[in-house]
Amino acid sequence: MHMQCGICNSSRKRRAFTHASIIPVNTALTSHGARNTGMSAGRGESGPASPADRYASHGKPVVLHVINTMRWGGVRRHVSDLMQGLPAHGFGSRIAAWLPPGDMLHGDDRATHLPLYSDDAGEKKSISGIFIALRRLRVLFRQHPITVVHTHSRYAMALVCLALSGRSSVRYRDGRRLRHLYTTHNTFSNLSWLPCYPAHIIAPSEEVRRHFEAHVRFSRRRQVHIIPHGIPIPSGVRQAADGTPRFCFIGRLCEEKGVEVLMAAIQLLHAQGGEIPDIDIIGDGPMMPRLQEWHVSLASDAIRLHGFLSDPAKLLPGCTALLFPSTHLDTVGYVILDAMAHGVPVIASDLAVLRPLVRNGETGWVFPVGDAAALADRLRRASAGPAEMQAMGARARMHVQAHHDIEDMCAATATVYSRLAGNGSIGNEES
Repeated sequence: MHMQCGICNSSRKRRAFTHASIIPVNTALTSHGARNTGMSAGRGESGPASPADRYASHGKPVVLHVINTMRWGGVRRHVSDLMQGLPAHGFGSRIAAWLPPGDMLHGDDRATHLPLYSDDAGEKKSISGIFIALRRLRVLFRQHPITVVHTHSRYAMALVCLALSGRSSVRYRDGRRLRHLYTTHNTFSNLSWLPCYPAHIIAPSEEVRRHFEAHVRFSRRRQVHIIPHGIPIPSGVRQAADGTPRFCFIGRLCEEKGVEVLMAAIQLLHAQGGEIPDIDIIGDGPMMPRLQEWHVSLASDAIRLHGFLSDPAKLLPGCTALLFPSTHLDTVGYVILDAMAHGVPVIASDLAVLRPLVRNGETGWVFPVGDAAALADRLRRASAGPAEMQAMGARARMHVQAHHDIEDMCAATATVYSRLAGNGSIGNEES
């Protein structure tokens, strides 16, 4: 069972949101800078009321967002946007997650650290940390006025399921009822073994919903709400001043992001005697050393390696197209939405999850997955046709404005929260 939870566009006033494509680990969720007290960083002890608790004391519900790690950019950004936008819709927020060392969230009294990993990189799971995390979650549930716990990863969902003894909702002695909601941000091939999906699920697209329902046992018993990811829409679009073609690649430098395909396409242009267009490569990862060696051997000033940037979107204005040669993708990346919102079309691998966004010849171009020659051809065509690229960029921006506005995302999510907190009026709850 599923339902569309998008909020129709209207003439209501849009609220301002802070824009950041990748939220670095030393950046707090918002400008909130209160010192750490009470449950801060997950010490598991009650203390002075946090802003979220004070919010609840005025009769407003509080949502606890639970994630296994705040290391990576996409889900972190999504949760940050929700926490910033939900107060306008009547909800306070807290967060529980593994926090990287030095992360400013350690100083935010809405944040509880879950020691789920034993290394600083957040890659090696800690068995003892799981038990500590379960205890901290149960303390949060009992001692703080939380009405909805919203999980954003399968690991987090399983933890909350254990903390709630396998139930989608629990009633406490104070009369408060806590309900569990899960957002399936990605598609995975091994979803079916988990038996603990809650009664209500959020999916960011029809593609993710279909995948979830095809792979999860008893998925028909779950109600799936489709809420597309939203982003702040820039106020204007800036074109390149001199009309020189310039392309951007933004992403982790690893095999699945198509770095090999991009390198091979550029090498083909070089070998065929064609001019290599300006390409900004932003990101870091395991393939950086190899990319640097290749860059030296290519000896072209047109290719610029920037490494990691905390705000890569600043290079999008005036860009001819975003290059997205991924060989595998489990969800729509925020970088694609950012590019389209800036009026930049996308040249992407023909992946099913991208087809609703990157419409060939309308909002960008697609090419067969892993086909470097096809990507090289798209680069040549885009460099020779700036007017066509600008027209596709304008259509891309209109699409994001219509379907991926951040206020619509927050409003639709708040609607699901309200109905859950209002005694489950959107469907039958598991007891």
